[in-house]
Amino acid sequence: MHHSRPCLQSLLSLVVAMSLGAALSLSATTGSFRSGRPSLGSWLCYALGSETRDLPAYVAMTDPHGLPQFAEQHWTSGWLPSIYQGTQARPTEPRILNLDPADHLKGNPQARQIAFLQSINREHLVRHPGELDLEARGLLDSTVVHWGGEMGRLPVVQNDLGKEKAGRDHNTHGFTMWLAGGGFRGGYVHGETDEWGHHAVKDIVHHYDYHATLLHLFGFGHEKLIYKRNGLEMSLTDKQDARVIQDLLG
Repeated sequence: MHHSRPCLQSLLSLVVAMSLGAALSLSATTGSFRSGRPSLGSWLCYALGSETRDLPAYVAMTDPHGLPQFAEQHWTSGWLPSIYQGTQARPTEPRILNLDPADHLKGNPQARQIAFLQSINREHLVRHPGELDLEARGLLDSTVVHWGGEMGRLPVVQNDLGKEKAGRDHNTHGFTMWLAGGGFRGGYVHGETDEWGHHAVKDIVHHYDYHATLLHLFGFGHEKLIYKRNGLEMSLTDKQDARVIQDLLG
């Protein structure tokens, strides 16, 4: 299997009667269009724990152009314990909030520490060139790379607002994401849309199917990974008709 060849999946996402982009974004990251639920990363941290106490187990790297709608709710721990919340890595200084050094470490002491770490990094790159690629380092087998968004785009524009405002309309009925590594099947295309690229018509994958499949690759059954809250057993897929898509597995 060639992990570097991505797996493509066509999706039919959830359509709800509210702010469409924001709702679908939450569905993709928390499993529900309702706010306040734990994010996918928080569920995985709750299930897997962390190998170190010194680094965050869950990091959210945000776009330099700004935060998504609903912002931090996409990496919130919701009603899971706050230790499972994502740590935001910002594109501008300070990269991570609330990390200012103590007074006795400011200035020259911190500069010397940083210079020392940089010298170690330079030495490592000299000894091990080309190790920045996940596959070359043997890490792609245990890392899932996911590229996609909360919806697709249509090849047409329904409202003519002039050339300066020309764009492509939202499409929640059939769109594509690609995946690589982590046990996903390489070099494979799953699903089809109609001839207009408008509706998914074959081998449709819902967002909760993707979540169930991803949890399966991490070693968890989506119906068994639960958190008890107010007498209820809550889960990421939360009694939705989710299924593991076997054809996506390597």
